Amino acid sequence: MTTRVTLQSLPDGRVVVDKQSLPTDSANRKQEAQWLALARNQGIVRLVGVTEDPFTIRTAHAGTTTLRTARPAPRTAARLLGSTAETLTNLHERNLAHGKLAMDHIIVSGDARTTLCSPDGTVTDAATDLAGLGQIVDEMIERWDADSVTIDQRSEWQALADRLKATDASYTARRAQMALARLASDSVDKPTGPISKLTISKGSLPKPRLPSLKTAAGVAGIFVVLAAVASWSRLTSAIVGPPEVGPALELIIGSDLYQVGDRSYVAVAVPTPCEGQPVAVLLDSSSVVWVFSEAGDGVQASSLAQVPGATDLTVTSADGCGQVWATGPAGQSLVVGS
Repeated sequence: MTTRVTLQSLPDGRVVVDKQSLPTDSANRKQEAQWLALARNQGIVRLVGVTEDPFTIRTAHAGTTTLRTARPAPRTAARLLGSTAETLTNLHERNLAHGKLAMDHIIVSGDARTTLCSPDGTVTDAATDLAGLGQIVDEMIERWDADSVTIDQRSEWQALADRLKATDASYTARRAQMALARLASDSVDKPTGPISKLTISKGSLPKPRLPSLKTAAGVAGIFVVLAAVASWSRLTSAIVGPPEVGPALELIIGSDLYQVGDRSYVAVAVPTPCEGQPVAVLLDSSSVVWVFSEAGDGVQASSLAQVPGATDLTVTSADGCGQVWATGPAGQSLVVGS
C-alpha cells in the first residue's frame, strides 16, 4: 500500500476523501494535486485542498462505485465510457492527460455519468489515455463473456478497443465518444425480418455529368449533400425510384452511372471512402440502411442497421475518411465511419 484513503465528514456536512501518502509511496502526489487544481472539470474529482506532513490530497467525495464494481451491461457501459471520453476530450483539448486510466479510477456517478480520480499528474500524451480506454473496453468484453452477457454489437466493441490501442494520432477521444454514443443508442439495431434483395445495375453514361437536381426537390438537405459530395470527388448522390412505379433514378460513382432502389429510398456515395468502407449507401422506407461494398453491375447490397424514424442520409468527411449519418426527427446515428 502506498496511500491511505479515508472518508471524512466536515462540520458543514460535506463528505471528502483524504488520500494520504505513505513512506512507500513513490508517486509524485504534489504533482497529482497540482494537476487536479488545473484540470477542474465536472468529470474530474474536485480538489478541496492539501496538507503537509504527511502530504494529503483532499477531494470532494464523488461516490464509492467504480466501473469495476458496477459491472454495467453493454449499453450502460457505452453511456458511462462515453461520459469518460467526453471528459478526456476536454482534457486533451487543453493539452492535459489523465495518464492512469483504469476501471478503478472511473467513479460511476449515475447511470450515464462518470468522474475520474487518481491521475498520474505528470503524463501529457493523449495516446496514453486512449490506450487505457481501449484496454478497459477489452476488459469489459472479457467480463461480459465470463458472465455470459450477450454483446449485440461485439464486432463494434472490439473494433473500438483495437482502434484505441493502435495509438493512431488521427483517432481522438471525441471520435471515441461518437462511437460510444452509437453503441449506447437504443435506436440502432440490426434489421430483423425478411427484407427483399437490392442490387445495383450499371447504366450507360455518354459523358460525365451530375444527376438532375429536380428529383431532389422536397428532400431536406439533399442539395447541400450534393454540393458537398461534388466538391470532394466525382462521387455524387441522388434520390432513387423503383422500376415498378417509374424509371430508377441515377447514382454516379466515379465515371459510371448506376440505378438502384425505389422511390422511398435515399442513396449516397461515400466521399473519399477509406479501406473497408462501402461505395454506396441506401436508406429505405422502413429505415433500413443498406450498403454496397463495391460498384458493379448486379452487386447486391447488404443490410447494415435499422434506425427507426430515420428519413434521410447525410454525408461528411472526418480525418480523410467518409462518414454517413442516418438522420430524422429523433436525431442522427452514425452508420458508416467512426
